Amino acid sequence: MSSVRRRSGVTSLVALCVLAAGCTTSVTPDPAATPSPSGSLPSAASPSPVSLTFAVYGPPGANEAYDAMAEAYTERNPHVAIEVRHASTAKEALAELQTDYAAGDPPDVFLIDQQHLPTLIEAGQVQPVDQLLAERQIDFGDGFERDGLEAFAASASLQCMPHDVSPRVVYYNEDLIDLNRLAEEGETPPNAEDGWSWEEFTRAARQASKGKAKGVHFDPDLESLAPFVWSVGADLVDDPQEPTTLVLSEGDTRGALEEVLTVVRDPKLTPTRMELLRQDPVTRFKKGRLGMIFGSRALAPELRQAKDLDFDVMPMPSLTRYRTIADMSGYCI
Repeated sequence: MSSVRRRSGVTSLVALCVLAAGCTTSVTPDPAATPSPSGSLPSAASPSPVSLTFAVYGPPGANEAYDAMAEAYTERNPHVAIEVRHASTAKEALAELQTDYAAGDPPDVFLIDQQHLPTLIEAGQVQPVDQLLAERQIDFGDGFERDGLEAFAASASLQCMPHDVSPRVVYYNEDLIDLNRLAEEGETPPNAEDGWSWEEFTRAARQASKGKAKGVHFDPDLESLAPFVWSVGADLVDDPQEPTTLVLSEGDTRGALEEVLTVVRDPKLTPTRMELLRQDPVTRFKKGRLGMIFGSRALAPELRQAKDLDFDVMPMPSLTRYRTIADMSGYCI
């Protein structure tokens, strides 16, 4: 994660805590996103106590980081007590959010996945933040990725503060895959900066498939297939703006899928359904029984905790040009 995105994520929490706490003082957060005692509170002595709830999701490492963020905010603003509510996934977080709304106890600040934003807007469960931020002179422009701001905007308003844009990448086991052995003689080995071709990726899958290990796992869904279809300039649907049907059997889309399925359907390269029932893909990867797995940055904390696992990251392989998808999350009130 870039330093800009780290600052943006913490600044988001600081700014939304200011809004949720009902402060009206004009504030300008520190560029490094370290809140100061006077940065989010009126200068009057002994401010009234404030209790906030902060709902987040992610693997254990990420949730621990959110706890630390909340504690750091309270240390600098002792009158603000923050209760952190945890969920493991974005889907679980949405379900818990709806339960909280039904019970009349929604969190003051909550983290959501961008794909869930339309549902929340339609239900009137988010409060646009752009005007509130502008009134408090909190900058939400240059410090944030444009894609993130656009993803969390609707009806000409910024609905939530973008937190993270995390592209899907390939995690690979360095004990099973040696990138230097993937290039043809006289060619430069694939690397994270230049990326790699589908042919090099396929050779990596074959290199990792030895003994009890398999080369790669593909989730059987459209999100997994989309980057490869887009890589050849095709699409999954008839109209990206107003889709009415899938076009998986047509033209370049079909050609891209046929190329991918040569690997997906090879039991020597990918775990079978029965093997996955016995052990899920992430566990197989952590135990050295899977050479590659697709995932966003959210997977990294869990993999770092795995014993005796040496892994690195490569971009998604390219059939013609590089394409990927991304998970986007944001803070809402």
